[in-house]
Amino acid sequence: MLIPTQIIFRNIPSSDAVSAEVLKQLDKLQRSRQEILGCHVTIEALEKHQHQGRQYQVRVHLTMANGTAAITREYADEDAYVAVRGVLEAISRDLTEKRRARVRSRRASPRVAASEQGDIATLDMPGG
Repeated sequence: MLIPTQIIFRNIPSSDAVSAEVLKQLDKLQRSRQEILGCHVTIEALEKHQHQGRQYQVRVHLTMANGTAAITREYADEDAYVAVRGVLEAISRDLTEKRRARVRSRRASPRVAASEQGDIATLDMPGG
C-alpha cells in the first residue's frame, strides 16, 4: 500500500486487529482511487451509553492529489470494525460521486449552439 497512514487510538488500548482492518479497507480504497496521498485515522471510544454500551467513533481524514480538498468523515457504532468499514465505505461513495460530478461537468462543457453555427451554402461550380 502506498498511502502513508497514521492510526491513533483514543480512550482505548491500540489493537493490532483493528489496525489491520483499517489497513485492509484503505488498501481496498487505494486500488480504486489512485489520487489519495495520505490518511489519518482516529479511533475513539466514547462514553459508555446507558442502554447500548460503548460506542466507537472513527474519523478519517484523507489528503487528495490534483488539488482536491481533503475529505473528513466520521462514523460511530458499537463495534469498532463496523465503524471502520462504515466510514471508509462512506468515503468511497463520496469519492465516486465527486468523480461522477467531474465527468458530468466535462461533458456539459459549452458547445456551440445551432443558432451560432454558420449556414451551409451551395457553391455553383463552373461547368458543373
